[in-house]
Amino acid sequence: MEEEKWINKGHVRAFLVCDKSFLEFDAPFVQWLREEGFKIGWCKGHYSNCPWMYINITRTLYLRLASMRLP
Repeated sequence: MEEEKWINKGHVRAFLVCDKSFLEFDAPFVQWLREEGFKIGWCKGHYSNCPWMYINITRTLYLRLASMRLP
């Protein structure tokens, strides 16, 4: 996998954000991130029922840490 898709590689400026809506497949905040040009990133690890998301503003990537409920 290309290094630029890894959310934790290189020079990182990121936020950890928590909201219960992140458990939904198409949460409003995720829609906004996509509209602003953010792409999904990659990382090792997965936490079920964890409504957290990393937002890497340096690489315009986001990463959900939870499993999502599909529509």
